[in-house]
Amino acid sequence: MSLTASMQEKVKGLLPDLMGIEFTDVTPDKVVAQLTVRKDLCTIGDNLHGGAIMAFADTLGAVAAILNMPQGSRTTTIESKTNFIGGAPLGTRITGESVPISQSRG
Repeated sequence: MSLTASMQEKVKGLLPDLMGIEFTDVTPDKVVAQLTVRKDLCTIGDNLHGGAIMAFADTLGAVAAILNMPQGSRTTTIESKTNFIGGAPLGTRITGESVPISQSRG
């Protein structure tokens, strides 16, 4: 099973799965996923909710972190900041990419 398929399987039943996050490329060097903007993920104005965007970004960052940590280690988000430069309207599909800044290998 590929790393991409394995990660998709690991999130079954969890928030990324409920949101509809689809991993398209998962490696220790890069994590890419897509999300279709559904009505239940939107604000009243039919744009993707900022919290959904943050959960999407946090998921990609977490996967990249986990893939680069020593076996048995754990991680959590301590701080996160986002500058929103545009909305994602209902029915569109967004793509996110996470690239680790530092890769510890043991």
